[in-house]
Amino acid sequence: MFGWLAGIATLMAVLIGSVVASGSFGERETLSSTVGQATRPVIIGIAISVIPGLMYFTALRSVANDLKTGGGRGATGVARLLELRRLLSRQTNIFGILLTLIVVATGLRRRALLKHDPSLDIPVEQVLVYGLTFAAVLLLFHSTASSALSALGRNLLEEYAPVPDIDDPELADSLKNRTAVSSLLVGRTTRQTFENTLVIASPLLTALVSAAIS
Repeated sequence: MFGWLAGIATLMAVLIGSVVASGSFGERETLSSTVGQATRPVIIGIAISVIPGLMYFTALRSVANDLKTGGGRGATGVARLLELRRLLSRQTNIFGILLTLIVVATGLRRRALLKHDPSLDIPVEQVLVYGLTFAAVLLLFHSTASSALSALGRNLLEEYAPVPDIDDPELADSLKNRTAVSSLLVGRTTRQTFENTLVIASPLLTALVSAAIS
């Protein structure tokens, strides 16, 4: 899994770098020596710098899987699960902002080139492709880490609040306790789900806004 995700990240960076480096935005030779060449190294550098951030998600997944197979028990397991979730949330927010800024930079680069020469053929769809690609990649890597944390949470749930027997005289209280523990270890609030969705979709939303105002 780690090698597969690393390959996706590397491929994404290579594709972005090759698109920018090859001058696929359609700028003429005169512009290549000004705006194009000035911004190209920055965009390539940012695209390559994305790879370590993506690997952070796979590291969180790996730690969660290790805790699930052994060592993730009791209060220590709960504490580690909550810490991993905090780290995942922080990384998702940081990465969402970074990818959104890349989309903004791409849109500004397009506008700068068109300002130099309005006759250039630089379709706005190129910015949309960036936004869609970044949103999909962020969703993929966030989902792989999040699913591993959910699996760890379910293991801890069965340890702390297993499914009660139907003949249990305190069935109602046991189910209520299981629901409360499940919300802590497995479930997500509507607000958390909305925030994650907004952050993950932010590169695409930014590209759509950029296309609308172009």
